[in-house]
Amino acid sequence: MRVALPLFLLVFLLFESAVAQTSKNFFTYGLTVGANRPQTAILSGDQKFPEQILPSTGFNFQYTRMVHPKVPLNFTAGFGLMGVKLSAPANGGFMGDQMSPFSWGTFTLTNLRLEVGSGYELFQKNRSTCSVLGGIGIRKMSNGSYGSMSSEAQGELYRVEFETSKPSVPFVSLGAQWSYQLKSANLLSVKLSYDHSFNNIYDGTYMLYNQSSYGTYNNQGRFMNLQIGYTLNGQNKAARLALLQQEQQLDRKAAKKLYRKEKRYIDPKSMFLRTSGGIYLSRTRISDDPNNVMKSGSVPDFMPQLAFEKGIGSNLYLEATLSSGRVWFTEKYTVMPYSSMATSTSNHLQLSLGAMYRWTLPSNYVILNFHAGLSSGLLFDKVGNAWSSSSQWGGAMNNTPFEFSTQISSTVVSKYVGAVYLGASKDFRLANRVYLNLGYRRYFGFNTLINSTIQHTDLLTQQSSVIQAKVKGGGSDIVLGLKFKLNK
Repeated sequence: MRVALPLFLLVFLLFESAVAQTSKNFFTYGLTVGANRPQTAILSGDQKFPEQILPSTGFNFQYTRMVHPKVPLNFTAGFGLMGVKLSAPANGGFMGDQMSPFSWGTFTLTNLRLEVGSGYELFQKNRSTCSVLGGIGIRKMSNGSYGSMSSEAQGELYRVEFETSKPSVPFVSLGAQWSYQLKSANLLSVKLSYDHSFNNIYDGTYMLYNQSSYGTYNNQGRFMNLQIGYTLNGQNKAARLALLQQEQQLDRKAAKKLYRKEKRYIDPKSMFLRTSGGIYLSRTRISDDPNNVMKSGSVPDFMPQLAFEKGIGSNLYLEATLSSGRVWFTEKYTVMPYSSMATSTSNHLQLSLGAMYRWTLPSNYVILNFHAGLSSGLLFDKVGNAWSSSSQWGGAMNNTPFEFSTQISSTVVSKYVGAVYLGASKDFRLANRVYLNLGYRRYFGFNTLINSTIQHTDLLTQQSSVIQAKVKGGGSDIVLGLKFKLNK
């Protein structure tokens, strides 16, 4: 991590100094969606832990220097998120996922990716180009130890423990890319690639069905990636800088300052369309817990968004956002502060209406966008308005053992989702009418959607308590997407 920031700044400065001078230098912003799965091996017994395929997402910055008309030299820095899903199928007397088909343990792991590579242009026709690419790099995972277990009346369903790799993991990447040159001379590209790591990115063990089967639970760092990229080549910028210097008798520094001010200007009556995806955190709130055995918590889930903005002047905009996701009931226990179990029985569709204010400096630089409004939606149930479950948990935290059982009864009391929201976002201009948008919103729910009663029994002390929990329309989201200006 300490090496990544200086390296990224060096690449960015090289781009800033070079891109305006010649089209041999390019800079690409890329959004990546990939697929990854862990690997298991049996050491005892005859049952393997499921190898769940989950998406991985990322954002990349790439500087390219053309060392030959058909041969690039690429330097890439990026960060990403990958999920880990833990669940087990039914077996014998164990109900497994059959008992709670929408319940599982989840973790989200972050990683940093650095790569240097090259390639070769296979052919070019009109504005389209097809190339093969390859590279070598390192992936640094966020340091952490993780674990989850689930119990039923028959005993322990599964137990999984794993730890991410502390050293950086080397990998090779192979792929193909199709690029299309836009009228602005910038490029839109689609790249399909495969990353093959030389060491595991995490290592662990699993146990199944009262420990009758156990083995290794690892991830070899194999990723299939699909990237959408937007590439700047600097031709238009160089021409505009030369014209400003000539027409207004400016030196290069002053011309650059004026050019940036021109590019930052946004017409106060502009309209934008935004498409985004990211993490939605549906929050479960503990309303009554006499023995302090549970915590309020949430789990991440993917949420797509589609939004429209219309300027009304004075940096004010009206906005409408359509989003979809899942509402989760989350179990988070005080003795297991780093683990969560989540159950989802409902999808939700929400429409948010509100206003946005751009905090803008005299130089037309936008510091932040601030959002506020109302959100309203509906739940769509999968398994009915009521459900129940029972579990048994055990282990040790900081050398202190724990063992307890739970019986949970939940009821959907309202299918209407109502909330007010506050938020902030930042736009990064990729082209004249294309922006990268990073946003955060916090929702404050009006009404209760799900009521849950948890009967908790400490099996070491035989102390019991009844806990009340609620899921409202509250939570938060973090999204990343592209924003398109609809008018000139």
